[in-house]
Amino acid sequence: LHFIQDGMPALTEWVAAKGDRPEVLVFGSRADKLLDASRHGFYSDIAGVDLFTALFSYHQLPAHFADEHTDWVDLSPFRLVFVRGRTMTAGAMERVVRFAAAGGKVVLVGEAGRYCVERPGERHLLRQRLADFPNVKRLGEPSRQPPAPGPAYSSSLDFDDQELGEVLAWAGVTRRVRAASQGFECLRKQSRDGRQVYVAVFRRYPGRYDSIWYDKQVHERWGQTATTVTVPGLPAGRWRVEKFHRDARNLGVVTVRDGVLTFQTDPATVAELQLFRLTPENRSNR
Repeated sequence: LHFIQDGMPALTEWVAAKGDRPEVLVFGSRADKLLDASRHGFYSDIAGVDLFTALFSYHQLPAHFADEHTDWVDLSPFRLVFVRGRTMTAGAMERVVRFAAAGGKVVLVGEAGRYCVERPGERHLLRQRLADFPNVKRLGEPSRQPPAPGPAYSSSLDFDDQELGEVLAWAGVTRRVRAASQGFECLRKQSRDGRQVYVAVFRRYPGRYDSIWYDKQVHERWGQTATTVTVPGLPAGRWRVEKFHRDARNLGVVTVRDGVLTFQTDPATVAELQLFRLTPENRSNR
């Protein structure tokens, strides 16, 4: 409890910061899991949650999410829309087609749109409607085992990072923060005035709420690992790097050239969060 109490100022500062708007959206399907998969009691997954999770947990790419029941989500601001779910409603397919017709880039994952709820006798309607669009690509089902220390909850398989990277480059999507080592999740935010940049680095916990381990067992099983973090898109100059949660301290000043800042985290066990603050060094900060 004392640790939580001591960490509240840092966590409050992090929560108050403004997140970057996602450039990618995953368009999933609730109908897919209701009509084309098993159900357990009142639980019913939404197709696409696995992809949504994989993009962030394995590739440090936060995305937005929508399905056939989220008419209020505007697709037009997104550089790229991944479509997931073999069974889709006609209305959901129409939204994807309109987005592509307006020039938006679309990736059909696996057999997305193979079945239509309202037209059960027909097959691959979405693929047929998008067949002549040069801004539409197809990506196979994720089939790789996630990197160590193991899979994130709701995402047991992963894409090849190079293949996904080529798709993101095609769509002009920029990853705002990257960890050099696998097994880390990263998220970038900025202060409300836009001057400071915040970075959260979390070493992924490979389990669910029903497989919690004691700290000693966690350390013995997975050890501690540090990583190098790269933050692109920053103005050139001198930036002060501070760790402000867990052993808070000043990590020194880094000179940014070509818009890229790089720093090293502390060694972390799984499920350990580290928070960093990046501040430009100028007269107003002295």
